Amino acid sequence: MTKSEKEVRATLRIIKFDSMSLIRTGFLISLSIAITMFTATLVIYLVLAGMGVFESIDSVLGDLTGSSAGLTETLTLPVVFVVSIAVGIFEVITTTALFALFGFVYNATVPATSGLAVTLAENQVEIESN
Repeated sequence: MTKSEKEVRATLRIIKFDSMSLIRTGFLISLSIAITMFTATLVIYLVLAGMGVFESIDSVLGDLTGSSAGLTETLTLPVVFVVSIAVGIFEVITTTALFALFGFVYNATVPATSGLAVTLAENQVEIESN
């Protein structure tokens, strides 16, 4: 017995995106990005603060200007936390809205472009008997 592969192909066109599906997907993707940004921001802040980078910058700016720069008093953990949360909320809202806008624009242009063509293939293994 020998094996031969036969490939079955189907060409399909995507002619409509469901808007609620895009909004849910966009929300979940943007939420994961926001959580990653928030975590990375806090980790970077804690590492830089632990290394004394902000005090060094404060010292250099104080030497250059002749007065206290006050970076360490302004850039505290609660301020970084609140700004990071605000940026994350803004990112979630705008990314979700952009996903919905993409779906609207795509659905509106399908009559002119005939949609997106996708070719799907499936490999089937047939056993030939002699």
